[in-house]
Amino acid sequence: MKVAILGPGRMSSAMAGHWARSGHEVLIAGRTPDKVAALVDRLGPPARSVDFGEAVAEADVVLIGARGEGVAWTIEQAGAESFDRKVVIDISGPISRPHYVGDGPSLAEDLQRLIPGAHVVKGFALNRACTWDMEKISFDGHPLSIPLAGDDEGAKTAVSELVRSMGCTPIDFGGLERSRNLEAFAAVLVRLLLEGHDQYEVFNLLVRVPHWEDAGAAQRA
Repeated sequence: MKVAILGPGRMSSAMAGHWARSGHEVLIAGRTPDKVAALVDRLGPPARSVDFGEAVAEADVVLIGARGEGVAWTIEQAGAESFDRKVVIDISGPISRPHYVGDGPSLAEDLQRLIPGAHVVKGFALNRACTWDMEKISFDGHPLSIPLAGDDEGAKTAVSELVRSMGCTPIDFGGLERSRNLEAFAAVLVRLLLEGHDQYEVFNLLVRVPHWEDAGAAQRA
C-alpha cells in the first residue's frame, strides 16, 4: 500500500517508520525540506520525498500530520479536489476547549468539510507520539487497540490493514460522528498523562480485549 504523510511531525514520522518496516511505500511531503529529507534517509528505500500534490495523487491512504491552521495550508498545497475518493486519516487531537468537551463538530468532521470528496477516518489520536516510538506497541503483552470512526466502510478497511501492520488491533467505532466521542476521550487520556500517570497505566485502558474481533463478528452476524 502507498501511504502519504503530509507533514512529518513526531507522531506521523514514528507511524511512517512502522509502515515502512512492514513493507508499505511511504511518500513524504512537508514544508521543511531538511526535515523531510532526514526522515526519508532514516526510513530508507520504502520512503520517497515528493511534493504535496504528487503525494496525494499517488497514495492509497493519506495521513495529515499537520495541526491547527497548518491543516488548511496543507490541503491548499495539494488542492482540495485532489483528495476526492482518497482515504484520509485524521490523527489530530483536540486543541481547543469546544473539542475537549465535545461541544459541536469534531476536528475530523471539520476536516471532512474541507475535503468533502475524501473518505475521512478518525484514528490514532488517543495516543501520544512516544507510543508510536515503541518497537512493539503492546501493554502487558496485549496489542494496543485503535478505534476507527468513519462513514466509508472501504476506507476503514484500508486503515484497519495499516493498524494491523503496526501490530495493533483495529476496532470499528462507527460513523464519523463518533469521532466526537474519540476526541472527548482523548482529553481524558491527556489529563491522566499530564497528571503524571505512566503511559503503561493509561494505555492499558486500550489494550486488546481477548476475542474482541470474534465477538464483534458474532454480533454483526
